[in-house]
Amino acid sequence: MTKLKVFAGVCPGRKMPQVSTIIATTSQAQAAKAVGESVSSFRQYWSQTGNEIQCQIALSLPETLFQASGVDKKDYIAVPSKS
Repeated sequence: MTKLKVFAGVCPGRKMPQVSTIIATTSQAQAAKAVGESVSSFRQYWSQTGNEIQCQIALSLPETLFQASGVDKKDYIAVPSKS
């Protein structure tokens, strides 16, 4: 089984223009598809993260987008993917 990686970046939010977003998946291509971006664009604005809190949250539901729901980056909520 391929190891999951956690990617972090910014996406348009429901109440704010941009919000911190994370996703656990096996590749950049899958993550880019989930957020509705090309792989090229994804590589420019996203990176793999080792942040312990972000990894714990994203790995709890692989292939699910999470966006910060407030100022505290620990308050992530699951959002529907664009794929």
